[in-house]
Amino acid sequence: MIFNYSETGRKCNLIKSITIVLYIASLTVAFGSEADTVNVTVSEGTNMALDLSPDRRSIVMDLQGTLWIIPVNGGKAIPITDALGDCRQPVWSPDGSMIAFQSYRDGNYHLWTIGKDGSGLLQRTFGVYDDREPHWSPDGKSLVFSSDRSGNYDIWKVSVLSGEVKQLTREKANDYYPAWSPDGATIVFISERAQAPGLYATDTLGNESLMAGVEGKLAGPTWSPDGKIVVYNNFSAGKSLLELMKVDGLVKQVLSASDEDVFPFRVSWLADGEYLYTSDGKIKRKKIGRKGIKTIPFTATFALSPPRYQRKKYNFNGADPQPVKGIRGPVVSPDGRNIAFAALGDLWMLTKGDPKPAALTNTESVDIDPAWSSDGNHLAYVSDKAGNMDLYVRDMKSKVEHRLYDGKAIVKMPSWSRDGKHIAFYEDDPTSWGPSLLKIVDVASGQIVREHKALFNGGLPAWSPGDKIIVVSALQPYSSRYREGVSKFLMISFD
Repeated sequence: MIFNYSETGRKCNLIKSITIVLYIASLTVAFGSEADTVNVTVSEGTNMALDLSPDRRSIVMDLQGTLWIIPVNGGKAIPITDALGDCRQPVWSPDGSMIAFQSYRDGNYHLWTIGKDGSGLLQRTFGVYDDREPHWSPDGKSLVFSSDRSGNYDIWKVSVLSGEVKQLTREKANDYYPAWSPDGATIVFISERAQAPGLYATDTLGNESLMAGVEGKLAGPTWSPDGKIVVYNNFSAGKSLLELMKVDGLVKQVLSASDEDVFPFRVSWLADGEYLYTSDGKIKRKKIGRKGIKTIPFTATFALSPPRYQRKKYNFNGADPQPVKGIRGPVVSPDGRNIAFAALGDLWMLTKGDPKPAALTNTESVDIDPAWSSDGNHLAYVSDKAGNMDLYVRDMKSKVEHRLYDGKAIVKMPSWSRDGKHIAFYEDDPTSWGPSLLKIVDVASGQIVREHKALFNGGLPAWSPGDKIIVVSALQPYSSRYREGVSKFLMISFD
């Protein structure tokens, strides 16, 4: 197909760029002799978790999915894992010989251990679910962790020697981020229980109790060495802070400054109420009851190997007709004579026997997702001509079109019922990122007559004969905490 750019020259494709910001205080770039390797040295990072070794000489830290060892007073970071495992949330074993962490190395987050010198990498948990946030028992014989293997996040324990896995909590709400008390008798964790969210405690037999009701999004609870307080991260009212709570739950205290951006991970204890944590891209050292903060400097060097190939050259200034190599959403008319599709932000129709498609729309708006009515007389599609991606219907004989549904958020994937009386479509859920609401609109009145709960990445709706059932492919998540899960066919009764 050949399209003349002069017809669509006013079009502009809006590309949403996701910028991942890596805090960089000092950046050094060194090229190899043939530019095969680029060395990038950073002295700050984003969302780093750390833990202090039992001898208080070394810090293990995750940065860009790699584990690094740093002297306690700062210096050059030495990597002990590769860059491919997405290694996170490291924690030293009580004897200092091993480090446990979560890794995506086998396609799911599981618990792994590695020696402090980078040797002896071992996988400790297995399966199709995700295991996160490991923490050692004081005797070093087991790890507690959170996992969605029960259908939501609960607290689990795995034996380091036998690999036996045991479930410790069974609440329908999410329980996560466990941490063992210094005496090994109690495990503190976070729970999202609707009746009383906050910090909970359990023993190894599963006897649970509420330690303190805490509002906000909590993370990283950690016991003090004497077992008298718990420090945790609280993201509330747009701020991420460190908070302290006495075990009796009667005293709470904010430890971090109000202008700090504290990363949501566990603190690590030195001595006499002094602790390490990560904030504002740095490793920080602070003592309870004192205002002063010390920064522990570090440098970490990444060796990057950019691909070497002949890059394609694009001619963006040419005025000659160019072949279009990308079309979107081709749909065949019921009589099989026409194919409607989107290209260059407009709708087009290719008629059987004619090699040149005809433009159905030609405006500055973006028109996509065409869908034929069962009689072929109407075409539904989505357009932002009124400022938002709304649902439109076009009469194919008179060429008259009208907006059928004015969406509050982005509308997509319309699908006609077989009798032509309804159209099913998705509208993005404005309250969260990713999910979309499945809605059904009455074509005659423009009123929404059915609405299904939000689905993540739902597939194109398909109507059954008789229009009694709508079938979509939809993600069935393992839990409500994250969106991991499997895609299945979801059958929704129209009635």
